[in-house]
Amino acid sequence: MIGTAILEAILVSVATPTPTSDASAYLLRNETPRTFTCGLRRRHRTVVDRFVIRPGDEWRQPTTRTAARLLQCDGQIPTPRWRMRPGVGYRLQEDEMRRLLLVPERIGR
Repeated sequence: MIGTAILEAILVSVATPTPTSDASAYLLRNETPRTFTCGLRRRHRTVVDRFVIRPGDEWRQPTTRTAARLLQCDGQIPTPRWRMRPGVGYRLQEDEMRRLLLVPERIGR
C-alpha cells in the first residue's frame, strides 16, 4: 500500500509540467479593441506558431531558449513584423491612425 502511494506520487510529479517563470516565456497582451491572428517564428525558419489574441487577452509561450523570435499579426497591409525576446512583456496597441504597435515593457527580474 505505501509503495503504491509513493509510486503514484512519483508518477504525478513526473507528469505534471512545472510552471515557467515570466523570464522564460514570450508574453503578449492585446490592448486594442480588435482581434488579431498572430504568429511567432524563429528567425530564418518557415514554421510559424499561430494563435488568436482577442481584446484584453494575454498570450504566453514558454521557452527554454533566449533568442528573439519574429512576431507578425494579420490585419494590416503590409503585415507588421517585430522581434520579441523572452522575459520581456509586450503590448499590442494602436496609434491614432489605427496602425498596430508593439510596445515592450520589462517584467520583474
